[in-house]
Amino acid sequence: MQVLFLALQKLLFKSMIEAAYQ
Repeated sequence: MQVLFLALQKLLFKSMIEAAYQ
């Protein structure tokens, strides 16, 4: 389940970056 956690973290990070640019 390490891959799932990594993918979730990646998605969250991307969402945070997009929010910062708005």
